[in-house]
Amino acid sequence: MTTILNDILPSALGEFLGGLALFVLLALAARAGWRRTREGGGTTWDSTPGGALPVRTYTLIGVRASDGQPVHVPSSWPAGTVVTWRGPSGAERFELTNGVLADGTWAAEPVAMYRRW
Repeated sequence: MTTILNDILPSALGEFLGGLALFVLLALAARAGWRRTREGGGTTWDSTPGGALPVRTYTLIGVRASDGQPVHVPSSWPAGTVVTWRGPSGAERFELTNGVLADGTWAAEPVAMYRRW
């Protein structure tokens, strides 16, 4: 019993602490990267000076309001994000794109149109 405490435990404790330190460093690096991306300082999407995200107006493709006009939704999320719009016929999912339409708004395409279940 004394041999276990004197020989094995100190060497195992060093490996455990080294692994724990590596885990903490990786967790801190991942958090810093996530915060930089969310604050607009990363290269994931276009950002304005100062780190503020630009607000784009998206047109929901294939959706019309009750007066017949296209539905426009403002968003600061980057292209590729899937958002849910709750309309009169229920919830629909749209993917925000980098495509600019003729009226100067950005296109948001319905996800159900491209994915077949």
